[in-house]
Amino acid sequence: MYDDAQERLGRAITVCRAERRMQRKALAERTGLSYSFLCEVESGKRGMSRRTVVAITEAFGIMPSDLHRMADALPALVTA
Repeated sequence: MYDDAQERLGRAITVCRAERRMQRKALAERTGLSYSFLCEVESGKRGMSRRTVVAITEAFGIMPSDLHRMADALPALVTA
């Protein structure tokens, strides 16, 4: 089972990418993070350091607090 906050933050990154029509590969290149790491982050399987959140939000042109607010507003996924 994954951490709910971690999962929501990953989904918020996916939403931000989609809004900007940015491919995951482009985000990886802009941040210096690996494509596979971003896959795990967006799926909620992996957490991030503060430094990683800053790198991602800078690539989106938003503040880390904006990403966290977006994540907090997302509904929790219901799992069986």
